[in-house]
Amino acid sequence: MQKDSLDLRDAKTDQVLYFVSGPYPEQAAVRYTGADGIFRQPGVSEQDRVRQTPYGILYGLPEEEVLWFDSLDIEH
Repeated sequence: MQKDSLDLRDAKTDQVLYFVSGPYPEQAAVRYTGADGIFRQPGVSEQDRVRQTPYGILYGLPEEEVLWFDSLDIEH
């Protein structure tokens, strides 16, 4: 039986959700390379908020934004 695997070096995605905990979510830094090869650092935006909990906030990048999955970096 052959196992299927995913090589993330070649994976692109158009839906990214990320969770930021703590009292200052706007200080989080989101960085990635778009499918067009251009580096982006959009910052945390109120318009990208998906859900808020007592533990932090769930954000989503715009779905029309396709990015290289292995380039995604979130720093808080």
